[in-house]
Amino acid sequence: MEKVKISFLTQYNKIVNAYMQNKLNPLNCTACFVGNLLNNNMEWMFSRALKFGNGQEEGPWKEEQKQRAVACIMQEGGGMYTMSEIVKIENLFLRTMDEGTGDVASKKFWKDSKGYEERLFKAMEVTLEHLKKLHESKGEVIEDNPIFSKRELVEA
Repeated sequence: MEKVKISFLTQYNKIVNAYMQNKLNPLNCTACFVGNLLNNNMEWMFSRALKFGNGQEEGPWKEEQKQRAVACIMQEGGGMYTMSEIVKIENLFLRTMDEGTGDVASKKFWKDSKGYEERLFKAMEVTLEHLKKLHESKGEVIEDNPIFSKRELVEA
């Protein structure tokens, strides 16, 4: 019996719930877009050695780390994603978040930075649409197009 692949709606709900609960953090590999997609399992982070998701190794890397990343992605992603696809998802989110500057270390990623909420919302929109198309390309029929709204954080 073939394992049922995880649905787009399941993944969508993970991401949007994390966003709405203010638990989406682009700088934390367990709480970023992909971290939430993969059930907050940090083992996927070893896939970051792939440069921009094109399958080319960027630096020295240990086979054990590669195996751990692949196992995490397969297990937590329900067999739906390849390592290269996960890296593409992360890069799309981060590039949208930093407005294409490539400067992930910039203050733009600090929650108190100017325009953070707008960039985060835009990055989610763009990346969720990419994720939807990825699921559709693998044969999933997505009838409803869920729409989420920008959150309104209440100061404590």
